[in-house]
Amino acid sequence: MARVQLLPPTSLEEVLGYLARLDSRQFEALRDDVVGSQAFNAEKDRCERLSEKLGLNKEPVAYLLSALSFLYGQVQGAVRDGLQFETATQALTDSLTLDAFSEDERQRLISRLPLLLAENPNVERAAKLRRLKRGFLSNAVGFSTFVDLRPNFSDDLSVEALIPIVQFRITTDAEADNDRFVVFQIGEDGLAELDSAVQRAKKKLAAIKDQLPIGGLIYHE
Repeated sequence: MARVQLLPPTSLEEVLGYLARLDSRQFEALRDDVVGSQAFNAEKDRCERLSEKLGLNKEPVAYLLSALSFLYGQVQGAVRDGLQFETATQALTDSLTLDAFSEDERQRLISRLPLLLAENPNVERAAKLRRLKRGFLSNAVGFSTFVDLRPNFSDDLSVEALIPIVQFRITTDAEADNDRFVVFQIGEDGLAELDSAVQRAKKKLAAIKDQLPIGGLIYHE
């Protein structure tokens, strides 16, 4: 069956509609997850895992996590400026246009938002860890290859040999289009060296982990 491509939401209220329509089991699963170490992290792997837990498509999950992250920052910023948490969340719900919501949906949303936006040390910790992971450079987020056999023709156009070439494309999370893709090609010898470098990097990571104290500090997503 072909997968249905969902259109992106056009408003914050539309995204929060996903939250208002969760049943109690789904909401408790969401709440248990976002108070954990990944908080409102909306990266692909996390959204796929959470979508399975909630029984939703991953797109609504990603939109909802991103919206909650934004609202958490707004509410907690107001609290740091001296506003009471209850007052900040009330101001938030008062600012929403909920005319398209049923009365039950409105009440569920109003009761659920404070539970998700309450102070959570894991939110700040997860944000800091993501900043450390990202650093100042673009991150590679996707890899693809194209294998080609290039003929070596003789003067009479007979094929004397086929030269195997692997073309790599690395996709990054850079914002500028010119920096989003890195494309290069490599022969068999270079491919063997690349594989050796990858295996050595894995061994170095394993060595670092082995030398940490029990229950060490390595961050796992």
